[in-house]
Amino acid sequence: MSVQEFPAVEPRTARRRVSRAKRNGVSVAVVGCGYWGSKHVRVLSALEDVSEVILVEQDERTRREVSASYPDAYTAATLQEILPKVHAVVVATSPREHVSTALHALRAGKHVLVEKPLTTNSGDAQTLIAEAVQRKLVLMVAIPSSLVRQCANCAT
Repeated sequence: MSVQEFPAVEPRTARRRVSRAKRNGVSVAVVGCGYWGSKHVRVLSALEDVSEVILVEQDERTRREVSASYPDAYTAATLQEILPKVHAVVVATSPREHVSTALHALRAGKHVLVEKPLTTNSGDAQTLIAEAVQRKLVLMVAIPSSLVRQCANCAT
């Protein structure tokens, strides 16, 4: 089957997403909407169980560019502004900001997905892990599927 044979899919609107998933959907903040963050926004926006995606980006120009592609998404300049409104946080900032952003979210009781690398040193990684364990929260690291396939092939 060629690509041309697939039917066109219309993007879901926030109104549809909110009305369908408000009952049991999750609200997710994506902090850092550059290269990797914008990919998380795209994927999360397409998930049925996600009621809303909130774009958190300090750089106003980047925030406007990403929100132009997702006009129904909420935007904010800081995580602090929207932290009480979300269930989970995706950290896609520069690696030097991963620890402080993830720690802030964990201490607020939010599940966290951190774009690779989790941290820039093992001590900070242990701090994040300990915080997540203590609070019984999920802490995950985003790893590209191509790397997972490479690792799986190495194990065989």
